[in-house]
Formats: sequence, C-alpha cells, structure tokens
Amino acid sequence: MNRISYSQFNQWVNCPHKWKLNYIDNHRQFTDNIHTLFGTSMHEVLQRYLTVMYTDSIKIANDIDLNELLAHRMKSNFLRIVENNGGVEFCTKEDMNEFYGHGVHMLDWFKKKTGISNYGIAWISFIKGLIIGLLIYHFFIK
Repeated sequence: MNRISYSQFNQWVNCPHKWKLNYIDNHRQFTDNIHTLFGTSMHEVLQRYLTVMYTDSIKIANDIDLNELLAHRMKSNFLRIVENNGGVEFCTKEDMNEFYGHGVHMLDWFKKKTGISNYGIAWISFIKGLIIGLLIYHFFIK
C-alpha cells in the first residue's frame, strides 16, 4: 500500500475492524455517489488551478473561472460514471445543483482565505490536500 486516503484513515480511526475487512481482506464494494463525484470534481478544479500556477503564473491561474470549471467537471464526471454504470443514474439534478452551490461557496472561501498571491508556492502545495478536507468538513460535517 503506497498511500492512504483521508477516507481510509478516517475509517481506520472509527472502526479498525471495518478498515481491515475493506482494505486488507478486500471485502469492500465501491459505488460512486454524489459525494465521490463532487470530491473528484473539486480535486480536479484545485489541481488545475495549482498546475497553472506552477507552470504559468499566479495571475493566469487567478483568471481561471473556477466555478465554470467545477460545473464542467461535475457534468463530465457524472456522464462518465453513468456510462460506466450501464446508464444507471446515482443522483438527482437537485443533488447536483446543491453540491455545485456548496462548491461555489468552497471556491469563494479558497480564493479569499488562502491569499494565494501572498504565500509561497511550497505552502500551497503542502496544504492542497488539507484544504479539500477542511472544506468538506466545514460545509458538510460541521
């Protein structure tokens, strides 16, 4: 095992036996849902921002319409998952709109609170994974 995801770590903290069944004994069954769709889409948006920032400039990265990119990634990922599921839809249009709305708030928070232009690139790279976890905690769990 090369890497441990937040979900895997969280499952181990909450129930080590369940973690063993899922990750050691391989008894888990993964099914996509609105949460995995949203998490993947948000990750792709932040990854795109950081890639442009690293390879081009902060100014060019700041010019990306992150909300539009999130809508595009959510739609593309939804269509891919539905196709992989043999046409079975796993969430409603209302779910998509609700999660997109949360995503817009998260991206606004990201742009305002991180102060991208005032911090070094190394700091941003270090906290990328933490930001996603904190955003999800702040908007969905808290």
